[in-house]
Amino acid sequence: MKTIRELYEELQKDAACMDLAAPVKRTGAYDRLPSQLRELLDCFNGGEIYVPGTVIYGLSGEQNLKWANNPEHRARFRLPSDAMVIAKENFGDLICLKLRPPCQVIQWDHERDCEFRRWDSLASWLTEEIAIGRQLVAEMED
Repeated sequence: MKTIRELYEELQKDAACMDLAAPVKRTGAYDRLPSQLRELLDCFNGGEIYVPGTVIYGLSGEQNLKWANNPEHRARFRLPSDAMVIAKENFGDLICLKLRPPCQVIQWDHERDCEFRRWDSLASWLTEEIAIGRQLVAEMED
């Protein structure tokens, strides 16, 4: 499995299809985040991959991690209490990082309000997102 840094380098190969923010400026909020998410934010502080695609929340910007996890926003769904919303798919499903070990990533079906998929790590999820994004780019070029 590739590291988050290596996956970021893969994303950079398709930079024309990305809208990524500069790496995070470390704050107190940064220190309280799960290590997998800190690794990602060290590469880019949120943004959209394979536009129009998945929006990954960072620490800054209008729609950020704090916004995505505020009680008012979370109340629209029956998300597990140990799940932090970290991204939103372009079709509306939420991507969450479980905060308790083994810190898996889940896809939350926004229409049925339940877990739809699960990955072992943020790196596993991002690997799949890159594969899907590249497939869509290739189809558009044909």
